[in-house]
Amino acid sequence: MKTEREAAEAPPSEAVAADAASETARPVAGAALLAEMLVGDQLRARSLPGVVVGKLVALGPGVTVAFDEHPEGMPARSTLALAADDVGREVTLVFERGLVERPIVTGVIRPDAATAKHHLEVDGDRLLLSAARQIELRCGKASIVLTRAGKVLIHGAYVSSRASGVNRIRGGSVDIN
Repeated sequence: MKTEREAAEAPPSEAVAADAASETARPVAGAALLAEMLVGDQLRARSLPGVVVGKLVALGPGVTVAFDEHPEGMPARSTLALAADDVGREVTLVFERGLVERPIVTGVIRPDAATAKHHLEVDGDRLLLSAARQIELRCGKASIVLTRAGKVLIHGAYVSSRASGVNRIRGGSVDIN
């Protein structure tokens, strides 16, 4: 067996072997680094690169998502506002530092434009709401219906039309009462 002085002067691989073989093994500086590397490898083994598609499971005090590695669901953070009607939809997930335990919702997967039921644009200056067949605004007994044929139907218990300028009624024929 080598003395402490011989072990200190030996190449590093022999020093580690000598320390490991001795009954009075003391921590070697490289041992901490090795332990850190092993823990890092374990974390990388549970990491996911790129974007993963999961499912929004629940909203409440937080966001819960499920994906292949956690089908039972787990808490997540989100970069966007999620609504109750998003629950059950597919969502895109990224993982902080690639760790499976740190999902972040980055988007909600919507149906493609060909199957979308409606379209809504808000830019601060206007609101554009479009649909393929019909748009209906309803409140109690009142409604306004726009059809793809170009009809505008206004129904209500009381309908008022006011203008600070000219109030015109035009049409192929105008039927009052």
